[in-house]
Amino acid sequence: MAMGMEGLGPGSGQGLIAGADNVRRYAHPRGTITAWAIHSGLINTAKLNDVDLEPWLTDILERMISGRATNDRLHELLIWNWKATREAEAIRIAA
Repeated sequence: MAMGMEGLGPGSGQGLIAGADNVRRYAHPRGTITAWAIHSGLINTAKLNDVDLEPWLTDILERMISGRATNDRLHELLIWNWKATREAEAIRIAA
């Protein structure tokens, strides 16, 4: 590990914020393990389902914020259901 980088991995309670010209340390009260796990889970789930992460996150966050995602429709936000819906819409439009 590079000198000065010890203790910056997941679970260390510290993380890195990259700026344009600098990288600085920050500490989070709950540590970075939770954020690391969430980010890793989202990225890997998108990769496994062959979905571009940005459009999926944009769509589901907009639905949640606008109130269009009600409790009885949360299953539609799961990445595999979201992808299937998008594919069905694309087929319907192409036909």
